[in-house]
Amino acid sequence: MNKEQERHIYVSVLICLVIFLMLWGSFILYRYATDTLNPAASWFEIWSTPLLVVVAIIYTVRNLRKMRKK
Repeated sequence: MNKEQERHIYVSVLICLVIFLMLWGSFILYRYATDTLNPAASWFEIWSTPLLVVVAIIYTVRNLRKMRKK
């Protein structure tokens, strides 16, 4: 894998992350605006999905770096 391919993968992953976080944020704002978000919602309930996606992306990038070294 050359540098240009690797950079393309990183940019694609970053764009997907930004799009996902924008959609997730608009979903939370929609629930907040329509009062369907539980006021007692825990931090985990609101942020567990974005955190899971971020962890998956970090894991993917780490594995891509390992592949590059081989």
